[in-house]
Amino acid sequence: MKYAEVAVNSPQTQPRTFSYSIPPHIPISAGHAVWVPFGSRLAQGIVLAISDYPSVEETKEITQAIGSQPVLFRHQIELCRWIAEYYLSSYFDAAALMLPPGFERKVITFFQSASNLPEDAVSSLPIQQRNLLTILQARGKVELNELKELAGRDTIESIIGQLVREGFVIKSHELAKARVSPRLVKHLRLAVTAEQAKESLSRLERKRATKQVKLLELLLQNPEPISLPKARQLLGLTSKTVQTLIDQELISVEEVRVQRDPLSDRVFIPTSPLALTPAQEDAWLQIKASMVRVDSGAPGQNPDKK
Repeated sequence: MKYAEVAVNSPQTQPRTFSYSIPPHIPISAGHAVWVPFGSRLAQGIVLAISDYPSVEETKEITQAIGSQPVLFRHQIELCRWIAEYYLSSYFDAAALMLPPGFERKVITFFQSASNLPEDAVSSLPIQQRNLLTILQARGKVELNELKELAGRDTIESIIGQLVREGFVIKSHELAKARVSPRLVKHLRLAVTAEQAKESLSRLERKRATKQVKLLELLLQNPEPISLPKARQLLGLTSKTVQTLIDQELISVEEVRVQRDPLSDRVFIPTSPLALTPAQEDAWLQIKASMVRVDSGAPGQNPDKK
């Protein structure tokens, strides 16, 4: 059996990992994000190392891997350790600096009825357990809070826990939906062939539909879809112009997922290197000379000394 040293998302003020055993059916490597039991709750964690032996005598099992691929590379794990040990923070807080946006999300617990349950076994259950099982069989997978409302009781954890332990109910965990949704931008493209668009240009020119003509010409010049905001900026379009061409089935609109760039509206002016002081300049020349000697394979002798 393999063991994982996990940085757990918990209120810690020191760099520390916790040992967990790795179930045989869960492929996990260093850098993987995982769900682990931590006290009475499930917590997110990052696997910092894999070993053949745990650091404590008794370990709990990792509950689930979050995703199929590691979220941190080896060099990021090393950097995480250095940050935590240098600044005396938790390993998870250090790792969080390198995690993808939306990683730290709430875990939602779901329950669902196991399949092919023997009727005699179900009928022998206590009334409270049987009622909960009936709800799950009717509704499928149900979130814990919703199950409490359906059952009319806030304290059903012990009842549902007994059903899970006896194999009547399956418990699972999922991440809550990310708060940041993908950014979708409308793009315009020709809905007809280039020849058909050129034929329509003549008709629109006779009608003096100047804006429509300009938009068609722009799309003819750009084989790839062009974003609606860019087209508006270039041509000063109105929504009516775009909609008219859509109604004539000359152009179409599609939503394209684009990468969010929080720095896109900022301009960074390059700066020149600061001037070194005489002492810094002398130190740099010595360092530079040493680097040249190492690159050339020359012996480490100071050329200024005989």
